[in-house]
Amino acid sequence: MNLINWNGFLVNEDNIPENRPGAYGFKNLSNEKWYIGIGQNLERRVLDYLNPQKNWFCLGTAIRRALLKYPAGSFLLVPLYYQFRYDRNQLLDIEASLIESYDSVRNGYNIIRSGKGGPKYGEVFIQICKEANQTPKARMNHSVAATEVYMRPGYREKHRQAIINSLAEQTARNNQLKVLRIIASSFEIKLKRSRSMKKTLSENPFIRITDGFHNKKLLVNLEVPSGWRRGVTFKNKPTGKKRNNV
Repeated sequence: MNLINWNGFLVNEDNIPENRPGAYGFKNLSNEKWYIGIGQNLERRVLDYLNPQKNWFCLGTAIRRALLKYPAGSFLLVPLYYQFRYDRNQLLDIEASLIESYDSVRNGYNIIRSGKGGPKYGEVFIQICKEANQTPKARMNHSVAATEVYMRPGYREKHRQAIINSLAEQTARNNQLKVLRIIASSFEIKLKRSRSMKKTLSENPFIRITDGFHNKKLLVNLEVPSGWRRGVTFKNKPTGKKRNNV
């Protein structure tokens, strides 16, 4: 196997990454540890590791630290599988099989065994993960990663602005919900009135009409006679008190 330098990585001259979907592996020649990954375009995918403008969180924290720790030429890049047509689900299955074959979670740089959502783990596994994350080494790794992110140029300002934008969006959503509640409440009141009126008319199909002096009932489906109108004229009842004549 004749190895050559390809953009800072050692590769077999007969197996250089191509512009095709597939799976790849990084092998640390110092400790024999592997990292397995997949990509829609293998050449572009592996070159992203060398691009400081890319979001490193999308490329795996453990492998990122290793690439920064070891000098150029310490990793062997190996394209392991190619597809003729991109099929992400198939690539995820292949990635999981390769991770298991190379044991690259327990003894490598992969952080999960599969990118697919699997069944829930039991309470024992959860407890093991909690205990593992409470070790001094794990805490130190978390602290280093958090410090690296926090010290990025412009990160604090972006984080502060993101919080302000989030609060503004939440306030706008709350105001919108208040308006919708008022509209819904008004509509509900009108709907109740309409139902009440329909119920009244169905139970008592009469309306009251008056000519200003007399009151009477009229069927709903009949027209109001001329000189009459809907409503009731209330007559003044005697109070029983005598009025003083002046």
